[in-house]
This record gives sequence, C-alpha cells and structure tokens, in this order.
Amino acid sequence: MEKERCDWATGSERLLTYHDKQWGVPEHDERQLFKMLTLEIFQAGLAWDTVLRFEAGITAAFHDFQLEEISQFSTTEREMLYLDKRLIRNHAKIDATIENAKVLVQLHQSGESLDHLVWSTFSEAPIDLHGTMTDPKEIKQFTKAICQQMKGLGFMRVGPTTCYSFLQSIGVVNDHNLSCFRYAELVDKKAEPVTAQLFALYIKLQVS
Repeated sequence: MEKERCDWATGSERLLTYHDKQWGVPEHDERQLFKMLTLEIFQAGLAWDTVLRFEAGITAAFHDFQLEEISQFSTTEREMLYLDKRLIRNHAKIDATIENAKVLVQLHQSGESLDHLVWSTFSEAPIDLHGTMTDPKEIKQFTKAICQQMKGLGFMRVGPTTCYSFLQSIGVVNDHNLSCFRYAELVDKKAEPVTAQLFALYIKLQVS
C-alpha cells in the first residue's frame, strides 16, 4: 500500500527523499543547523527542489559548513564563490552565509549556541502545527521573537518566511499533514498537543 505523504513531497525523487528522511526531524547538531539555515536562505525566491539540486555543491563550496573556515574566507575566496557553478550564484546569499558564520563563531565564543538560541525560544519541544499555518501575518507573528533575536545578533537574511521554513526543516515545528505517514512518526507523544486555542493564545502573547 502506497504511503500517504505531504503533497509537495511527490514533485521529484529529491523531494521525496528529503521529506521521508529529513524534513521535520528534530535537529540539534550545530553544523547541521547552520547548514539548514544556509539552505533556507538560498531558497528565497526559488523552489526547494532547486536548492536540493545544488545541495552537494553548496556543501562542498562552503567546506562542509565548517564554521571557522567559512568565517575566515578572504575577499578573494568570496569572489571565487560568486563565480562557482556549484552554487546558486547570488552574491547577497553568499555574503550572508559568510557573515552568519562569523556571527555563529562569536556566539560560540560567548558560550552560546544556535541550538540553544532556536530551541529555547520555543520551550525546547517540537510544536505540532501539521501544516495549518499558511497566513503570512501569522507566520510573521510566530517567528517574531526568533527573528528579532537573530537579527539582533547580526544574522543576515533571516526574515519571517526563511525563519519559519528553517523551524520546519529542523523539527521545531512538525508541519507534516495529519494524513502523512511521517506525522505520526515524528509527533512528540510525550508533549501536550498544541491545540488551536493554545496556538491562538501564543499568537496573542506575541502581538501584545
């Protein structure tokens, strides 16, 4: 019997694999978190399948997301990336990746982490929204706190849509449809479900 999936997952083999193996799995590894943030930044204005097609090239060009190495890229190395065909050659996104690596290195030096920054903002537990949030205004309010924190630290290109996609990808938000086989596999059975009433209260608190 064919497994039921989120509609977007059937667009290509790349999307199917990403959906079934990675999307929405709670992630705490610092380098992987930075990688996913970077890929979401590169996605802006593009289809996710396009980003997955370039994933291996982006990973190689950015030295497997070794933060210290990226943060020390010279002007020449940066300009070489602008011409690197393995990448989505958007100068602003490349610049953001390098600058974000510098911010994250500084964060580590202060004893903090991207993992703690992101997960502590959402009470350290996945939030079960199962694809119900589609209104841009709701997304903006939901991501308000994390966007403000990240921008305040100096992270670049971390607007509401990018931040929300990042939260989906690393499992802070479980946005698999209720009918999707991955929803049941990833839902936190120990946690209280986020009901519509609780979520409405959360948004209200964010606005106030």
